[in-house]
Amino acid sequence: MLPNCGFFYNKKTKNKYISSKKGDSIKLELEPDKESWGIVKWEIDGQNFLLHLIDAHPQRVGLGCLLIYFAAIEAIENRCNVIRIGSAALDAREFYIMLGFRPDDEILDGLYNSKEYSYTSEEMKRFKKTVPLIGLPDIVKQMSGQKARNQWDNIQ
Repeated sequence: MLPNCGFFYNKKTKNKYISSKKGDSIKLELEPDKESWGIVKWEIDGQNFLLHLIDAHPQRVGLGCLLIYFAAIEAIENRCNVIRIGSAALDAREFYIMLGFRPDDEILDGLYNSKEYSYTSEEMKRFKKTVPLIGLPDIVKQMSGQKARNQWDNIQ
């Protein structure tokens, strides 16, 4: 279970962040100046954990990885079967795939097997680059947690 508030130390930047959980979001802020921050927001729809926002500033210091780890814990605690990212930024898709997400095969299969439309292999390649991503909460937690433990102190 995630605490409502906690401290995390970034090994790369040597900064201390405080996390705060409020409803359907978790925020990380650099103490004391709060210039560096990250936030993840979600919604639970049945057994689907829908990630609506993942934002981190600056990028590439480990904030996004820690936020995904927190989101995976929330998904597991809420007994969700899948984590869905509906509109992943094109430049972030490889990051999510590295953390255990993959393109949603159901959507790709629906496009590929469509009786109304016929898509070329080039169109299917483009769809695969933009289709929503899904991840199994346990796998996402394991992969993001492994990466987070390399970048942060105080990760369980």
